[in-house]
Amino acid sequence: MILNWQNKMSCDQNHCDMKSQLCNFVKAMGILLLMIMVSVSLGAIFLLFFFIGYKKGQFDDDESPAVRMLKDDKKIKDKIDS
Repeated sequence: MILNWQNKMSCDQNHCDMKSQLCNFVKAMGILLLMIMVSVSLGAIFLLFFFIGYKKGQFDDDESPAVRMLKDDKKIKDKIDS
């Protein structure tokens, strides 16, 4: 009777170890799925803000300041010539 109880106890402990490993695995996968959902949600939010900015014309600058800097101003050119 004692051997049977000890045998049962070791089997239950083994089962508990397997269960805790499975529980840890499920927790890790849950965290992984949560992180994936958060990153996809953030990407969708940034994409939404991009489209809102695009619709409002925020990116319609045909002539940027870097290009305007290279063009000659007529007023300055007239002052230099005179």
